[in-house]
Amino acid sequence: MLFFNRHKDKIIFHIIFRATMPIPRKNVAIDRRMTFICYFCEKLQFIIAMKIIKPLIITITSLTTLLIIITLITPPIAKNYIKKHSKELIGRQINLQGLYLNIFTGYAWLSGFELLEQNDKDKFITFDTLAVDVSLFRLLANEVKINQIHLVNPDISLLQNGSSFNFDDLLTSSPIDSATTTSQTMAPASVATPPAATIPKDTATTEGMAIALYNIQITGGHIQYKDLLRNSLWDMENFGLQIPGVYFNGKNTDVGIALNFNDGGHLQTAIQYNMEAGNYLLDIDLSNFSIAPIRPYLVDFLNINTLNGILNTHLNIEGNANHITELSVRGEISLHQLSLTDLQNKPVLSTDSIRIEMENINPEKSIYHFNTVIIDGIKSGFKLEQNGNTFSQLLKPTGNATTQADIPESAPETSAPEISPDFKVNVFRINNSLFTFQDHT
Repeated sequence: MLFFNRHKDKIIFHIIFRATMPIPRKNVAIDRRMTFICYFCEKLQFIIAMKIIKPLIITITSLTTLLIIITLITPPIAKNYIKKHSKELIGRQINLQGLYLNIFTGYAWLSGFELLEQNDKDKFITFDTLAVDVSLFRLLANEVKINQIHLVNPDISLLQNGSSFNFDDLLTSSPIDSATTTSQTMAPASVATPPAATIPKDTATTEGMAIALYNIQITGGHIQYKDLLRNSLWDMENFGLQIPGVYFNGKNTDVGIALNFNDGGHLQTAIQYNMEAGNYLLDIDLSNFSIAPIRPYLVDFLNINTLNGILNTHLNIEGNANHITELSVRGEISLHQLSLTDLQNKPVLSTDSIRIEMENINPEKSIYHFNTVIIDGIKSGFKLEQNGNTFSQLLKPTGNATTQADIPESAPETSAPEISPDFKVNVFRINNSLFTFQDHT
């Protein structure tokens, strides 16, 4: 029993001794070599990684810096180029106060835009700001997507003189195109231009490109139209346009327009248009519109001095753009305080109010259905004299009369049978009116 315990103590001592003995020197050397090899491999991997990553980082940093520099210097260069060479490009002077372009996001911004008249003095079109936001990454999917077009405070001056307008020169070919056309015309016969049929067209790209327009908005607009020949002026302020989206794939496009007339009146329209089918629905609200500016257009065939009245309309027009006469008109028209005088400033016609409620007007089917026609307070007269009457004196002569012999004979034309008009008025009423007849023959 004692020996066993001693032997056990030896065993225990031996185990403790082996556990506390230092590691032989041979194992220490091996561990040191292994540690060095691991450290060397780590360093080698780091060096190799840096040789690959460092040029990549330098390249990306250089390209990013280059793009930022291009973004910063391109707008000033473009602005100065437009101002200096606009006359060469479109034949008009363009002035810009600010131009911003972000090639990373596709956002462009213009400020202080001026397009002058041909005299380089008067302003044709001006606006405060124009912002356009384009999704550049959608171009990779063969799609042009414009997220926003916002025009603030545009001012447009339209002038008409007979059949010419102050923008006719912009619709013609530009000076560069004219010069190119002239040079091609004066070129020798040996240098021939290839026929148009041999020029390849990238029709696949054009037909495959999808276009999406969203959030088109115009605020604070001012439009002035002046007919120099008739001395007529139309001044429209607070012009606004709102289009949530323009769709080409069968979905209806909604358009809202609102403006005020300086002579009195407010116009507000709402349009739904389907570009694929051509169907449209137009809602027109015109309130307190003064008809006085219409007078210059009536004096061409009427001998009148003054024309006054207040017009209100609410119309719903439904039709198809491909068939102009195929439309249906419903709504109401009212005219208040109408007054018309002749050249001697004598009253020819006056009314307190005229109210017409249309049930359905369809020119294509010759349908003219009215719910009510009510005239209140009409005052007019008819005077018969030796040399004419009231209406003949009111109407201007149309020129030399054309006799039947002057009309050339033409081959008979075959046409569709005419549809007899479908005319109906449910309620027709004249209240508190006065009509006089005088015979001075």
